[in-house]
Amino acid sequence: MIGDLEMESLYAELCMMRTGGDDRAFLIVEGPTDCAALDDYIDSDHCISIPALGKDRAITAMNTVIENSNRGMFAILDKDWIELLESEPRLSDDLVAYTDHYDMDACLFYSERVIVRQAASFCSDKFRLGESDCSEEDLMRSCIQLALPVGALRYLSERDGTGLALRDFPMEATITGSYPYEIDRTRLVKIAAAKAGKSVNLEPLVRELESVVSSLVNHKRYCSGHDLFKALSLLLKRRWGGKMGAQQLEQSARAAMSHERIASFLFYERMQLISKRAGYRVWKHR
Repeated sequence: MIGDLEMESLYAELCMMRTGGDDRAFLIVEGPTDCAALDDYIDSDHCISIPALGKDRAITAMNTVIENSNRGMFAILDKDWIELLESEPRLSDDLVAYTDHYDMDACLFYSERVIVRQAASFCSDKFRLGESDCSEEDLMRSCIQLALPVGALRYLSERDGTGLALRDFPMEATITGSYPYEIDRTRLVKIAAAKAGKSVNLEPLVRELESVVSSLVNHKRYCSGHDLFKALSLLLKRRWGGKMGAQQLEQSARAAMSHERIASFLFYERMQLISKRAGYRVWKHR
């Protein structure tokens, strides 16, 4: 568990950078992978991204920025359960932009033509655009079908304080059936509880999970980027003989981004307005 001093150290680091003469805008993001996704589009003469190494550290730093009315310190944070759970309050819209989807990697996953191009590139001898099951719509739907139960259980765990372990979840251990495959919900709950060392009332929790999944309308909103890319990796391996892991797919998706694609996200536009209103520049001119 991160201690209070370490939680507060990010703000102190920012203050030291400012005292040391760095008058650029500071853009706090949750981790290095967010920097990797955004740095090529940040105007480094006027802004620098700062990986917080965790959302809690980012939130602690931004709350202190707000309390002290510091200028030129902003953040792009994962939406996670904002507006879905009261336990996750929304920070000031004057300083913070949230990702369009659950997290940054989910934004990249849903970006037009990204995953279907990955499939065509990494499974070029078997995945052929235009053939059965090989459309972007088919692939997206199949990935969401696998990622959604994991995301829904994560939502239930956060909502009810169950404390199940769903980070880096071994999705492959729960897949059942033939293509497009499904997640065994009972096995999913068992593994999540066992990983957390928790004892749960299995059958009622599985029924609750089934009820939540069947009631959701915006399935995309509940899927994390890592779960989606893990689902894509499993689909490509099992259905089309691919060999790329989820991490490699995530990295290639970041590499496939362009300024035009990044600029199409609402968080980009929102941060542009936030920084401009405060008299700073974050993004390069296109």
